[in-house]
Amino acid sequence: MPNEVLATIIKKGQDLIEKSCGIERDYVDNVYAEIDSKPIKIITGFRRAGKSTIVKHLALRSVIKKKYKLKNILYLNFEDIELAAYNKAIKVKEIYDYFLTMKDSDRVLLIFDEIQLVEDWSKLIRSIYEFTDQAQIIITGSNSELLSSELGSNLAGRFIEFPVQSFSFKEFLLFRKLLPSNKKALEKDQKKYLNLLKEYSCLGGLPEIFAISTVSAQKSYLEGIISKVILDDIIERFKVRNHSLVEKILIYLLINIGNPISFTRIEAHCKNLGFEVKVDTIIKYVSYLEKAFAIKELSKMDWKSRKVFSTDKKYYASDLGLAYLYLDLDNNFSKRLENIVYLKLIRDNPISKITYGFNEQEIDFLELDKANSFLNKYQVTLELNPGNDEREKSSLINSAYYTGDSENYLLSLADPNRDININQPGKEMIIKQRNLLAWLLDF
Repeated sequence: MPNEVLATIIKKGQDLIEKSCGIERDYVDNVYAEIDSKPIKIITGFRRAGKSTIVKHLALRSVIKKKYKLKNILYLNFEDIELAAYNKAIKVKEIYDYFLTMKDSDRVLLIFDEIQLVEDWSKLIRSIYEFTDQAQIIITGSNSELLSSELGSNLAGRFIEFPVQSFSFKEFLLFRKLLPSNKKALEKDQKKYLNLLKEYSCLGGLPEIFAISTVSAQKSYLEGIISKVILDDIIERFKVRNHSLVEKILIYLLINIGNPISFTRIEAHCKNLGFEVKVDTIIKYVSYLEKAFAIKELSKMDWKSRKVFSTDKKYYASDLGLAYLYLDLDNNFSKRLENIVYLKLIRDNPISKITYGFNEQEIDFLELDKANSFLNKYQVTLELNPGNDEREKSSLINSAYYTGDSENYLLSLADPNRDININQPGKEMIIKQRNLLAWLLDF
């Protein structure tokens, strides 16, 4: 009977909520704080970054806190093969309508996971939003272009977005039950945590990879993720014909994480590989990789003029496991550290603008507010030594006149926390040297 199928689908989602496991992440707090507000909550991020676990934990907390009964929660994950036949809005409405006959309250929580897989999904969401006052709606998605186009046309002004990343280093340790209790415990076992950081900088933070024990199996898993991103989120959704070219561009960007790159340089690289391609096509394909949350773009800013350049970019992996497939790990630890720092900066400061600074000298990261006022500057290095001490400090010092009262941070692995007083003619300032391990763990 059709109703029995629908009842089974609804019950399965509720069982998944009840059996939620794994660590509860900070994102749950952020979304739960808005659980009673009217706007639709949209959780976006890279595939397998943990969005499904976050919404299940959120639903379970809502049950525990008695905001919703479990029977009044509808959870549908559209990556579930059992929902393959429900890939159109009109079909999903069948499940929703049957759910309404099973609930015992007007207050319901609706969670639609990987909603972009449903054709005309935004029309269904808008209809529920407009005509059901007591329904709280949470959706997740793995393609920012698809979501933004639908949201802009049908749901503008009706949603709050919560970008999600894969596990941070801190969450990686928490998941492994290895998180030090305080800074003293970290310092006592510094070598152990340095080795764990190196492991994290290779594998990244996609939760499923932590249960895979062999290198070959880990790489096979990550290759599958790459294939999924390229084939599903780009090739199918953007109707790209040249699968191989998109893949080669992604590999090039992952090999060169943290290096300044121009689109003409990517064009030259692709032509050397035998592809006939124009810069406009390169720009378009790189934007697709961004919209699929595979990479993150960092623009260059001249700290004197405060001008942001449109052609000079750096790119970082949205998860370092993707770069693990291609990087020479022995010679790229410093760049992987940069990638980790960048991901933490955009996670901790979602409303700030992050760029890299350049005017004769480079600053790894500049953090600015909405008015383009400088907040913080960051240099990242493995360690300070007589060979690099002056170089690492000089860009922070020489930019001080132009960046006002911004804080200056020098993050290094091998050095303790201390404040370095700079007393030069016209340049009195403090550089806050911070141990990178402690900084990553918020100590």
